[in-house]
Amino acid sequence: MESETILTNPVLSPLGLKLAQANNLYDQSGFVQTEIPSVKVFLTPENTARTPVIYNPGLVFILQGRKRAFLEDKYFDYNPDKYLVLGVPMPLECVTYASSELPLIGIFIEIKIEDLLEQIRIVNSSNVVKVTNRNKYSHGVEQGNLNKDLQESLQRLIKTMLNPIEIKILGPSLVKEVLLRTLLNNPSGVLHNLSVKNGKYAKISWTLYKLHQNYSQPIEVNKLAAEEGMSESTFFRIFRTITSDTPIQYLKKIRLNKAKIMLVHDDVDVQTVAERVGYSSATQFSREFKRFFGRPPSEASKLGYKALKY
Repeated sequence: MESETILTNPVLSPLGLKLAQANNLYDQSGFVQTEIPSVKVFLTPENTARTPVIYNPGLVFILQGRKRAFLEDKYFDYNPDKYLVLGVPMPLECVTYASSELPLIGIFIEIKIEDLLEQIRIVNSSNVVKVTNRNKYSHGVEQGNLNKDLQESLQRLIKTMLNPIEIKILGPSLVKEVLLRTLLNNPSGVLHNLSVKNGKYAKISWTLYKLHQNYSQPIEVNKLAAEEGMSESTFFRIFRTITSDTPIQYLKKIRLNKAKIMLVHDDVDVQTVAERVGYSSATQFSREFKRFFGRPPSEASKLGYKALKY
């Protein structure tokens, strides 16, 4: 790993520690659901080497520590000064910088498309700022800088999450405030692409949703393209632009990440897991699992991120 400097924030880090204690994060691994349905919190108490993971669509804010996500030859840093926006489920490879003294603490906020569409409609009708799309078919992930307004909104949300009464009453509205601040901070990026219902980005997003729901089934690219009203070549090109993978590569990453979760969290053997995720051969599954994660299925529990379970 490169420099292992762990980043903190004079305001967010203390709030993050309180949030971790309130949600018993020191005793759990993976993402922990909060009282707000669209919000999860997480903690990692150690450095983790570059490891494949899949992020769901949403916003990722780091309150303490830092992470780096890799997408082929590109990388995205997120820490107390930078956040991550994911418009589609993205297979990434991530590195974490943390320690038991300074654990990484973060918040994941699911993007609700109905809230996003309503906010874009209101913003565009204001004639003050326009949410426009200048980056057609950009990657499904982008990095943003945490400005003052967004940090203050995030602070209000965290403080509310520490109060058992306020979190239920005020929490959902403060999540919408954070979404709005994020939208205004980058009015031409991933969030706008996601909101264009009949746009090709949104159509690929729907395809990815279907792949995640039916990952154990074989796929035919020509049929996927036809379902979204595209030629196979256009579908393939835009799919790869957004995800950096071909449909077959993307499906394989879904299957292997799902398998890792099953191996860690479910009491099942390798043969059963292989069949559940769509492999007819346990030998082929084991070979591809080791090639992808660097360890055989029998050592899945030793992989970084404790096989995060959403």
